[in-house]
Amino acid sequence: MKRRDFLKTSAILFPIGGDTVRNYGWTPPTLPSLEPTLSSVYPNLRSGAGRVVLLYKYIEKILKKSYPSYLQQGSDCTSMASGQGIDFVQAIQALLQKKSWIKRTATEYLHIGGRQVIGKRKGGGVSIKEAMTFAATFGTLFRQEYELGEQKFNFTNYDYMNAVALEDGIPSWLLNAGRQHRVGKLVKVSTWREARDAIRNLYPVVIGSSVGFDGKTNWSGALRDKDGFCEPKGTWYHAWLLVGIDDRHKRPGGCLMNSHGENWVKGPTRNKQPNGSIWVGKDVIHQMVKEYADSYAICDLEGFQPKTYKLW
Repeated sequence: MKRRDFLKTSAILFPIGGDTVRNYGWTPPTLPSLEPTLSSVYPNLRSGAGRVVLLYKYIEKILKKSYPSYLQQGSDCTSMASGQGIDFVQAIQALLQKKSWIKRTATEYLHIGGRQVIGKRKGGGVSIKEAMTFAATFGTLFRQEYELGEQKFNFTNYDYMNAVALEDGIPSWLLNAGRQHRVGKLVKVSTWREARDAIRNLYPVVIGSSVGFDGKTNWSGALRDKDGFCEPKGTWYHAWLLVGIDDRHKRPGGCLMNSHGENWVKGPTRNKQPNGSIWVGKDVIHQMVKEYADSYAICDLEGFQPKTYKLW
């Protein structure tokens, strides 16, 4: 099977009710969530109404280049979106709170941790809640090598086989390393207004949804229109990261980051969006965050030390 075909298959609709859907990337939660949402946790949150906020500009300043698109190798779109969200918060804290930037997140650790440690199962996909609960409890690792005695795990480069190597259990010493950098505040998002206001307050939103964006032409990928937007078509079980809003445009909406690389979509872009991303309307965002109640804003990360400055 070609990689593009595999990636598309990994986000296809399968009937809910059995275990079939759990064999793919994003897995819908099995029980409805009764957690408080962003507007009730933060009733005085700054409004994103009429604002343009592009979170990818923060991480591009840290990386000193355009934000690169991810290309998943397995059923790990949830950890891709979650890991990127953690990267964004880390970059924002580094720039605005003068805290340290370490490296990008090792997404394989979130994938296996969410599925095995939180979900208690082997194989298949992961819900946003599972991946982010793992990150809030056991933290995250970064794109570097970890070792204890003769045991070594090298997460320097993304490789889905890193997750496979941990199928039989994550060593306690590796979990202890992750605990140093936990998600400090995680809040459910259930409406467009909450998603918009989360981005306004610099909180990236990880979204689990079955809304698809199949192409409307003979080309097999998605196609952005003249404004950089994609309209929903088809059904994918998939995880996305909301990385920007434009509530000032004639078509208010948000910018979604995918994990299918650069070439799954083509067409015009705007606001210097990252390759592999799309703009979608506010009604589409509302549908995505509402349908399965599995979308979360990442508000804070722990364990990042203040920078120290040497004066000459």
